[in-house]
Amino acid sequence: MAIGHNGNLVNTAELLDQLPGGRSRLVGTTDTEVLTALLATEPASDLVEALLRVLPRVSGAYSLVVMDETRVIGVRDPYGFRPLVLGVLQTAEGEGWVLASETAALEVLGAEYVRDVAPGEMVVLGDGPEPRSVIFADAREQLCVFELIYFARPDSYMLGRNLYEVRRRMGVALAGEAPVEADLVMPVPDTGAAAAAGYAAARGLPDRQGM
Repeated sequence: MAIGHNGNLVNTAELLDQLPGGRSRLVGTTDTEVLTALLATEPASDLVEALLRVLPRVSGAYSLVVMDETRVIGVRDPYGFRPLVLGVLQTAEGEGWVLASETAALEVLGAEYVRDVAPGEMVVLGDGPEPRSVIFADAREQLCVFELIYFARPDSYMLGRNLYEVRRRMGVALAGEAPVEADLVMPVPDTGAAAAAGYAAARGLPDRQGM
């Protein structure tokens, strides 16, 4: 089994108490390792069943891509704090399904965006020609605002919107809310470039790179 985890769990101490051997059986100190150990020790018939039994006990932000010998499984926490998208790749052998944290990654691969993995959803690739959807929790989407303003690549799409345009419009809004006398507008760091461009355009100021 292999796990890729984007996020942070907030009840790792409680989860360690549920793990046979507790912290002493773990080599590292990450919440991802705790989750992996819980899945490995869960008495279940397969990985999907183990996930269905472990995930209701997990609190925090997690988008997971989990792989066993035959399947790739995408999981998004019930609040959808972190993004996860499903895409399809046309190959010589036929359609191939892919999972990624952002739409920009699909474009790099030449894959086509299909949809977001829903909060509280598990998508199983490998059980058949089409992805299998398993709902494991009631959904209440609360995408982390830092994805929109900082974490994600500006050429990605989230909530149906291009993030460069979202950030540019934030800069325009900021220019209206907090106008200042200035010689130029400079983004810090690079993720502020789109917002700086919007602010500069709205204020009639030059936009320059300085760092």
